[in-house]
Amino acid sequence: MIQLTCQHENRAKHGKDRNGNQRFKCRKCHATFVSADVRPLGDMRIDMDKATIVLGMLLEGMSIRACERLTGVKRDTICDLVLHVGDCGDIWTWLAIDADSKLILSHTVGSRGEADCKTFLKRLNGATVGKCQVTSDGHSTYTYNVPFEMGSRVSFAQLIKNYTSSQSETRYSPATISSIEKKRRFGNPDEDRISTSYSERLNLSVRMHVRRYTRLTNAHSKSTAHHAAMTSLFVAWYNMSRKHETLGGKTPAMAAGLADHRWTIKELLTQAANA
Repeated sequence: MIQLTCQHENRAKHGKDRNGNQRFKCRKCHATFVSADVRPLGDMRIDMDKATIVLGMLLEGMSIRACERLTGVKRDTICDLVLHVGDCGDIWTWLAIDADSKLILSHTVGSRGEADCKTFLKRLNGATVGKCQVTSDGHSTYTYNVPFEMGSRVSFAQLIKNYTSSQSETRYSPATISSIEKKRRFGNPDEDRISTSYSERLNLSVRMHVRRYTRLTNAHSKSTAHHAAMTSLFVAWYNMSRKHETLGGKTPAMAAGLADHRWTIKELLTQAANA
């Protein structure tokens, strides 16, 4: 089905654009457009095959400039593509993962304050049903907001790691864990399932696959919009396209019953274009 910029069916051919694509003009409202079948990525002039290659490279951890060198696609176009599909200062990424399906249930990019914590938890609440157990780290904004946003159906605990440092450690050395506390906060959490291991492994996956999260490099995000869009793109790819070894080669979406096959990058692009 052709998606147009107007809802009228009385249209006529109206020349071609700079790439040779057929343009149309509505005889009623005089709007001009190119069909979505010709331009699945809206106003972007990159073709679907090249866009698929670029996004695949980004999602495997390559930098934008490396993608530019290998594909010939300008870095500004790559940044625009990330914004189109996925959607400076101190930015905090909030992520929630299901321990069984490994599905990322909720994510938010913003500040570390209470407002963004509530936004994140509202999304988590909307993505889950029935009784559930939630474990967070010791961040204080979780303490009261998890029960407040998710209500009586949640059992909630926090796993708090205490660290020690010594004079011999350098600035970038990992801190030494001195003790771990499990604190029950609400409901009746199962002691054996109070863990943040899956979240910590997800954090590693994010840093390995999304170049802008890599520590101590110049690949950091230059704008909040691009950072948030690339994070959203990673979450979609992780849930729908990335095979998870602990799930027998299934994607998290397949394990959760949300998909019957592993999505390709092209399917992600198509869904974004039709959204």
